[in-house]
Amino acid sequence: MLETLPKDFKPSILTKSSLFIRDMDLLKKFEEAEVGITITSLNDWKNFEPGSSPTTDRINALRKAHDSGLKTYVFLGPVLPYITDNSFDELMSKISFVDRIMVDRLNIKSGNWPRIRAVVQENYHDVFKLFSEAVFENDNYYNLFKLRIKRIWKDTELCF
Repeated sequence: MLETLPKDFKPSILTKSSLFIRDMDLLKKFEEAEVGITITSLNDWKNFEPGSSPTTDRINALRKAHDSGLKTYVFLGPVLPYITDNSFDELMSKISFVDRIMVDRLNIKSGNWPRIRAVVQENYHDVFKLFSEAVFENDNYYNLFKLRIKRIWKDTELCF
């Protein structure tokens, strides 16, 4: 089957699972395959990414892919104000091996606010007011977060 694909075919996988590791042999047959993982928080993946692999498992699998020669990236998003950056330094250290990072802010749409509000109120009541202000009142949170990312990742693709 691989013989029928165009020579310039460049598969890219973005996932919240560590299961891509089982397909590494196949991915390595392509000259420019890349694998990325989505991360919203280093420490609290269950509340915001239910059903996904634990963040540490995703990072470990991505490191294996990177060490095997595949291009790797992290999609840090959505950035959850005062939650994602709760473990910012540790997260940046753990993903420092990747080839690139993309960052996206939280956008409240399609009726997702009630579930997000419930999770933040229940688990992060101490930052709920700050969280809401950052999301709805266009405060300076995302500008400061963007600066923190840019200091570490010069060629970051920011989708704020």
